[in-house]
Amino acid sequence: MGLLSLAVAGVIYRTGTRALYQLGGMSGRMPLTFFCTLIALIAMSGIPPLTGFGGKWLLYEGLIEKHWYPQAGLAFFSSALACLYLVRLLHAVFLGPPKPRYQEVREVPKWLLLPQLVLVGAILVFSLFPGYLVEPISDAVAPYYATTLQWAGNRVTTAGGHWNGFLVMNIIGAVFLAPLLRMLPSSIRGQRVKRFEIG
Repeated sequence: MGLLSLAVAGVIYRTGTRALYQLGGMSGRMPLTFFCTLIALIAMSGIPPLTGFGGKWLLYEGLIEKHWYPQAGLAFFSSALACLYLVRLLHAVFLGPPKPRYQEVREVPKWLLLPQLVLVGAILVFSLFPGYLVEPISDAVAPYYATTLQWAGNRVTTAGGHWNGFLVMNIIGAVFLAPLLRMLPSSIRGQRVKRFEIG
């Protein structure tokens, strides 16, 4: 949430508006802010492989273990609804056609960008090694609440399954990296377009 707040604050700082309908196409003007917003959206939406998925998975696991099925369903519905709102924010601000009035907008200053990049780094580290974050919390609450979490390196095991943040991060990274590397040479060379004769 802190990362998304900083990214949105940067957009407001540069554009001077909070109205979504006045924005669009800012990804080309503020690429690093766009990247930080995208990371925040993926993490907050609970989409693999970032930290939000592990946290929400453990939440659903705990609710189901307690047989609190209505609460688990409500939590899932709320998460899906929040994801839709975040996607709308991303599309309205960064995607779509750029507005002429913001042609001169540039990336936010370093003092506003640096905290975002630090938070992105923290998200990526805890996504690769979730035990660094979750295991101490699990140990702290263990005397007060019974827990079924079992840690073995980067892998956590519960009654509902296993989660290995390092493995999932690498698999999803490879899945997205392979098509990107395949598309890159053609985008660098450009594509030939046949001559179009009029008349």
